[in-house]
Amino acid sequence: MIKAKEVRKKEFHIGLDIGTRLIKGVEVLSEGNTRKLTKFNFVEIEFPFNREKIAAGLKSFLEGFQPATRDVNISLSAPSAIVRFINMPKMKEEDLNNSLRFEAEKYIPFNVNEVLIAASILEDNFEEKNQMRVLLAAAKKDVVNSRIDMLKEIGLSVAVIDIDSFACFNAFCNSFDKLDESKSTALLNIGYTQTNIIIFRGSRPFFTRDMQIGGKDIARTISKELGIEEKKADKFIFDPKDKGPQVYETAKVVLSNLVDETRLSFGYYENQFGKGIDEIYVSGGVARLNGILDYFEESFGIKPLAWNPFSKFEIDPGLDAKLLELVRPQFAVCAGLAIRR
Repeated sequence: MIKAKEVRKKEFHIGLDIGTRLIKGVEVLSEGNTRKLTKFNFVEIEFPFNREKIAAGLKSFLEGFQPATRDVNISLSAPSAIVRFINMPKMKEEDLNNSLRFEAEKYIPFNVNEVLIAASILEDNFEEKNQMRVLLAAAKKDVVNSRIDMLKEIGLSVAVIDIDSFACFNAFCNSFDKLDESKSTALLNIGYTQTNIIIFRGSRPFFTRDMQIGGKDIARTISKELGIEEKKADKFIFDPKDKGPQVYETAKVVLSNLVDETRLSFGYYENQFGKGIDEIYVSGGVARLNGILDYFEESFGIKPLAWNPFSKFEIDPGLDAKLLELVRPQFAVCAGLAIRR
């Protein structure tokens, strides 16, 4: 008797990153353990940025994307959402969920009646008996509902809501065969309005923070220095034309502030866990700025590394490979969202 081959279910998953400056999305076909990038797209949101412009950008994005499914995975970040790592007495997950709202009041700056709360048990706390490490996440209900309604207006439904830094972290973990548990790694995702930082060992996260410094600050500085409109200055981050050295020197003013804030985060982690940072990886649009990796190396004494969020994906041969190679640092959050179930 011949045993029938196991049928591997095919599923499409959409990772949608709704930023302030860009709307980015990927479509991934999952079949067994194989993931194939079938589509990617991005559109610019028109200045001045507001809800109406974002809604218009979403419609334009969808027209050019035409996904195979209408369910999408999205993410949020500060100030609309926060993450805390907390210690709690050991308990079952059911008991944790029952006590979550009471415990959350101690750790989040929001009214607990105005937020959605979720938690996940990470591991036992080996330094303190009968304790466990818990990841606590909270997002403002009005922001979540507004985002869901905006997507519903164009015929999309939300399947998963994640946090930017953890979507990026999931994409990073998926991009490597094995992560060194002995090394403390910092992942910086430098976007338009903010920079997400997450510090981890192997696949275990220990610290995360959203710093309100990003490409918009560089664009504003360039705008003042060169006497041009901010929407034009923004494009100089990626293509400085013949003003490369001037753009870089101007950007260093902002990068210096980012370095200072990042050092504070590194210092906090070292004080809490007795270990310094061994590796730094970068992603996000500002990671494309010419000279930024050299500046970080001079500042931190560690050579930062770029990484490919699609390294473990099959790439559809019909996609624009050159364009994907150019913009892939900006799709880390999308890649992480697309592998969520």
